[in-house]
Amino acid sequence: MTVRLLLSYGKFSLREITDNATIYRVGNSVSLYLEVRYLENEKNLLSFLSQSRRTKGDVRGKSVVPLLLGSSAVALLASSCGLSHYNFFNFTNSSGADMYFKVPQSWSNFGPKDVYSTPQMTLSASQLASIETGNWATVFTAQRATSLSSLTGIFSNVPFGISQATKLSASQRDSFSLATIRKLLLPVDPLSSSNSVGGVTYASQSYNEFVTASGMRGSRMVVYVKQSGKPTAVLDQVAEVDANTNWVYLIGVGCDLKCFNSNKSTIQTIVNSWSVKER
Repeated sequence: MTVRLLLSYGKFSLREITDNATIYRVGNSVSLYLEVRYLENEKNLLSFLSQSRRTKGDVRGKSVVPLLLGSSAVALLASSCGLSHYNFFNFTNSSGADMYFKVPQSWSNFGPKDVYSTPQMTLSASQLASIETGNWATVFTAQRATSLSSLTGIFSNVPFGISQATKLSASQRDSFSLATIRKLLLPVDPLSSSNSVGGVTYASQSYNEFVTASGMRGSRMVVYVKQSGKPTAVLDQVAEVDANTNWVYLIGVGCDLKCFNSNKSTIQTIVNSWSVKER
C-alpha cells in the first residue's frame, strides 16, 4: 500500500492512498510531490519529485488498517526555562525508542491524522492507532496554515519540514544501506554521478556519516535542489537507522535558497534538536 503526500509548487494538493503507484494528474502547473511508500518492493520511503503537472489524489482499494502501523506521539509545549517559543514533539515506537525535536511555537504543524487522512476519508482513532504501530509523520511550516491543502512545498519562501519514523519490512531491511538513507526524501542519491531526474538536479553541499553510542547508523546532509525556472531549494536532512535495521527515523527541513539563508539559524535549531534515543 502507498500513501502519497502531493505537494504542488504553489499548493499542497493533498494525498492519495492506493494499492499501486498510480497518480492522477490534472491541470498544467508544475508540482512537487512527497511520497510515503509502504510497498515491500519500494526502497524510497519518501520522495521529493518535480512533475510537469499538478497532481490530484483519490482514495481507492483497501483500508489502511491492515498496514499494522502504530505507537504514540505527543506534542508538548514548554512554558518555562526560556523554552516557551517552541513546541516539542515526541514519538515512541513499539520497541520503546524515542524520537523527539522542537519547532517554533508560531509555526503550523500537522500530525499523523492530518497526514494520513484524505478529503475522502478521515481516519478513525482505531485506524490511526493501527497506522502508528509502524509509521509516524508530522509536517510543519512557518507558513500560517489551517490545513495541508494550503501549504506550499520545498521551493517555498518560508521553511517547510517533515519528520518521520518508519518500521522497515523484511525486504527493505535486506537492501537497506547508507545510500538508502540518502534517498529517503529524494528520488536519487545526491552523492551519485546520476543525481538528476525529471529535469531536477539534487546536488550535495555537505555530507557527514556517523554511528551513535547505541549503534545507530546515520548521516546528515545539505542538498541543493535545482530546476530550471525555479529558485534553488535547499534541504537539510538528518536520518538514522537502528542497529538491527528495524526502524528508520528522519527529519528534513528546507525552502528556497534565499529563505534558507535568512532562516538558517532557526532551521539548524530544529534539525539540531532532533534526536533518537533507544531504551
